[in-house]
Amino acid sequence: MTIKFDPERRRSTHVESGLAVQWVRDEPPMERSTHFKLIVDGIEVPFVGSYDYGEDKIKKKIPTLAPLSSIDFPRRYGRRITELSI
Repeated sequence: MTIKFDPERRRSTHVESGLAVQWVRDEPPMERSTHFKLIVDGIEVPFVGSYDYGEDKIKKKIPTLAPLSSIDFPRRYGRRITELSI
């Protein structure tokens, strides 16, 4: 499998199939989403990827944790708690 990266167009293409994904824009951090285009045979299909830092999971496990502490939790404990759902 060969992937071709095009930094000028912000696009990655699977060479064998021609399927490409192009980054369009990020939303502000509190929105937690990024816009992309899926490109197949010249047809562009927009989609949005949303992400979760995992603070809700932390709050459920440690309900007494202060809000600022939960933001700092992944950095302090050397983890990146992320999840991508499309």
